[in-house]
Amino acid sequence: MSGYDEERDVRYEIIEEIGVIATLNTGWTKELNLISWNGGVPKYDIREWDPFHLRMSRGITLHENEMRQIIELIRRRRSYASRARRNPMVQRQQETAQQAKAQDPPVQVTQDPPVQVAQEPARMEAAQTQAEEMTPVEEMPQAEGDAAEGGGAFESGMYSALSVEQQMDVAEDRAF
Repeated sequence: MSGYDEERDVRYEIIEEIGVIATLNTGWTKELNLISWNGGVPKYDIREWDPFHLRMSRGITLHENEMRQIIELIRRRRSYASRARRNPMVQRQQETAQQAKAQDPPVQVTQDPPVQVAQEPARMEAAQTQAEEMTPVEEMPQAEGDAAEGGGAFESGMYSALSVEQQMDVAEDRAF
């Protein structure tokens, strides 16, 4: 089956319809096909198609060697999973990991407020004084906890070992 996508100015020829991966409620199907794009070497292609193969979604194309690598990765995973099911030690490790995961509270990610960069000599002196007054990192028992509760990296003392110039470089990098 040949076709032309006017929106993308692309010609395609479905060399082989390998199979349907999923059928969507809209009638479109996610398929694995071997397709020649613009007359080139056929490639494996995964994308969604309308029922008549006239319209398509964005998808992914794979060269022969890439498809072989994916198949090999799936085989390795299946082989490992099969061995793991039969191995009591692996089963215990997986159970322990699942129990630990169930007991860990969810991590909340917060974003630090924008950092102002001192540009005038007086402000730089104030920043130097403030940096000298910061608590050293090794004296802070829970710097990560402080940061997770809303304090930024500067407030928690994570950068107190840096010079003022280094702290300002970090602040400039974080501003972008």
